[in-house]
Amino acid sequence: MERLFFLAKHFVCHVEGISIVQAQINKANELKLNQNDFEHLVSFSCQDYCNTHFPDASFDVIVCIEVFVTLLLKLHS
Repeated sequence: MERLFFLAKHFVCHVEGISIVQAQINKANELKLNQNDFEHLVSFSCQDYCNTHFPDASFDVIVCIEVFVTLLLKLHS
């Protein structure tokens, strides 16, 4: 989560964090409360990265952390 705040702060960009685990989203939103200068640039939502609500071509860059193993398993099953 700290990486998302770093990106928002240093590149002044909007960052969307997603997780399928609601507890992780809750923790991220708690941490966001301490980011007074740029909290408006960071959003978190509970979603499956294989089926998000984002329209196609919504992002300039996508960074995946902790999903590669799951993605590979889904691709090879």
